[in-house]
Amino acid sequence: MIRNIQALIEAGTEVVTIVGKSWDIHPLEALNITLDQNLEMIHSSIQFLKDCVEEVIFDAEHFFDGFKNNPQYALASLKAAQEAQS
Repeated sequence: MIRNIQALIEAGTEVVTIVGKSWDIHPLEALNITLDQNLEMIHSSIQFLKDCVEEVIFDAEHFFDGFKNNPQYALASLKAAQEAQS
C-alpha cells in the first residue's frame, strides 16, 4: 500500500482519488484483513494524502451493495474517510 500512496504523490496532481472497500465482504475475503483494519487503512491513507495534495476524493467501492448487506459498516467507511479529512 505504501508504494501505491507514494506513486500517487509522485504523480504531482492536485487531486487524488482513492478507492476503499465499503462492502464488508471485500476486506474479509479480498484483502484478508479485519473490518477495523480496513477502516483504519481508509482513514490513514486519506489523512496522509491530504497533507501532500490539494484534494483527496474517496470512492466508496460497492457502497450500495455494502449498504444493502451491512448498512452500519458501509456508513462507517464513509465516516472514516470524512474524519480523516477533518
